[in-house]
Amino acid sequence: MANEKDKRKTKGKRDNAHGSQTTKAAPGKTKAQTGKKQGQGVFIPRQTIDRKYGDAGNPPSRTGRVGQYWIGKLLSPKFARLLRGRKAIPENFRYWDPEFLMQEFNLKGWEFGNWTSQEDRFNYVAGAGIGLLDLQEVLGFPRRAMGLRNHLTIAIGARGKSRAVAHFEPGTYAINITRHSKGDDFGVSGGIGAFAHEYGHALDYWFGTYAEAAPDTVSLSGGSSTRYNFPLIGSQGMRAYMERILDALIWENRYEQEKTTYLKRILKYMDDQGITSNYFIRPNELFARYFEQWVMEKMQEKGMSNNFLHKLKYEALFYTDATLFKKVKPHMDNLSREMKAFTIKNL
Repeated sequence: MANEKDKRKTKGKRDNAHGSQTTKAAPGKTKAQTGKKQGQGVFIPRQTIDRKYGDAGNPPSRTGRVGQYWIGKLLSPKFARLLRGRKAIPENFRYWDPEFLMQEFNLKGWEFGNWTSQEDRFNYVAGAGIGLLDLQEVLGFPRRAMGLRNHLTIAIGARGKSRAVAHFEPGTYAINITRHSKGDDFGVSGGIGAFAHEYGHALDYWFGTYAEAAPDTVSLSGGSSTRYNFPLIGSQGMRAYMERILDALIWENRYEQEKTTYLKRILKYMDDQGITSNYFIRPNELFARYFEQWVMEKMQEKGMSNNFLHKLKYEALFYTDATLFKKVKPHMDNLSREMKAFTIKNL
């Protein structure tokens, strides 16, 4: 779920889940150094590396009996199967280690909410680590490009919003994964299965800002605007391929303004349920839901599965059927290739 005012922000402002929010830091200091709260967590600078952990206390520690106990559980075949089926994890890939993952994927940092236990922190760090590893294999990016040039923050139970199991914040490039419900085990509830959807938003906004910038939007998709005015002028480039993805999802015949059965189905559901928000038909959400499906299909082609990455988070009517998926897929493949080429050359 992306939440944004899809305009470039003035200095001192950023997007959050409900739009623009003014944030002020002490003179000469970053917001991290002021100790201001971020959702339910607090940014705490690390002294040994030029990164930050956002945390209400400490990141998961690998030392001591508690840390060693949870690492032992994470290394067990049972944990890996919960997330990832049978595919082996590289022996030297320390997926439970937040510092290793920050260096490996060039992440900006982590945030942990006040109510996440040491067990939760190990579980979700490990899930995100394995998820990024699998996404990297699907996308073909260099591993250090997955952090989107040190922009991506992963928040665990730190920025949750009402009724949202996960969300992405364009202004901070933070993906928040909601902690499981009280009384549930890890993997049963919360944001498990939503990471691919939110990473799709991150790709949309990062490449729309830093790879192919446009004067009126910070995303490739156009964000929340439902004008659906895609010029379809260019034949190549990320924006051209994104326009073709959205055009195929929205229009059966764009010249006669005939919508696809897929979009009509969503609009009928919204009408029947009395939903007035345009959330489900925003271009950025249409893209993120298709990206979920595309990642799942690519992983199936490779004999892979990962429950942390994808477990369709909405009812089936919000996803494309096999015919429309196949129609859109060449455009998504082209967009993915353009993104991969850019990361290899520039990141």
